Amino acid sequence: MSSNKEHLLMVGCGAMGSALLQPWLDENFFASVTVVSPHQPPFPGVKWLTPEKVNIGDFGGQSPLPTLLCFSIKPQLFQHVITCYAPFVAAGALPISIAAGVETASIAALLGNSSTPVVRAMPNLAARVKKSATTLWATPGVPEARKKVCERLFALNGSTTWLDNEQQFHAATALAGSGPAFLCAVWEAMLSASTLPPAMTAELTAQLWRGTLAWIEDKGGAPDAAMLSALREAVTSTGGTTAAGLEALQPVLPGLLKDVLDAAALRSQRLADGYKKS
Repeated sequence: MSSNKEHLLMVGCGAMGSALLQPWLDENFFASVTVVSPHQPPFPGVKWLTPEKVNIGDFGGQSPLPTLLCFSIKPQLFQHVITCYAPFVAAGALPISIAAGVETASIAALLGNSSTPVVRAMPNLAARVKKSATTLWATPGVPEARKKVCERLFALNGSTTWLDNEQQFHAATALAGSGPAFLCAVWEAMLSASTLPPAMTAELTAQLWRGTLAWIEDKGGAPDAAMLSALREAVTSTGGTTAAGLEALQPVLPGLLKDVLDAAALRSQRLADGYKKS
């Protein structure tokens, strides 16, 4: 699937970056790939990469110049790192940021030109197994052809959704970006709440998640509230054990999850506000 013309320069390759990059390499999407660290190399995130598929180290301005410049770094590092790569953008590389909370206006300003075309993406760690839900946003200056390249690229990691406006990134980051951690926290809580032996609990809980997801997927399409409600009711008998558990769960769960998503979205907003002031 190599485009034979796209050349990637990836800045940062920790947990998220390596999760994205593995499918890209597997599908030979790029004619060339170079990974550089925002810190001094070597760094742990690229130990698994093979020399035949990727260059590790200083790009050094060697030909060919990058056509896509992906920033896979923590938001706190962004303003200290990105300005070094402005010459590549000036030479035509499209910057793609997966840093939470850093808005396109701030990215363009750090690159030295407020009209710089920028793409933002918010994947999650399921990208490594091609099951990520990735949200995307492009500034008006990004040509449609380049948007399609980005869509094809992140489609290798799972599904892609273009947001209606950049402000939706705060809610999308909370739901789809941070969501795997929240689901793991729920899973952990189930393990600790069970009174069965740990090994038995682990096996039963794992199959519970697998089976429920397979059951939902068998219905087809993205499940909406009506479908989930119907499936929940199919498990629940009046006066039974499931009903008793739901009586304890339902009064607290909606408010708790709203607080969780609101807290994550607020953090994204505060990161954005911080960059606007810097």
